[in-house]
Amino acid sequence: PSAQVLQFGGSFPWEDDPNRTTVACPDPANPVVFELRRSLS
Repeated sequence: PSAQVLQFGGSFPWEDDPNRTTVACPDPANPVVFELRRSLS
């Protein structure tokens, strides 16, 4: 869902940069946090 928000022009109000967000994987056995960035090209 987070990738689709960025894909269709949305943003996250709690992020400083409207073109990126940080997302955590919900798998408790393999915790991963990653950053999604919208491509402006």
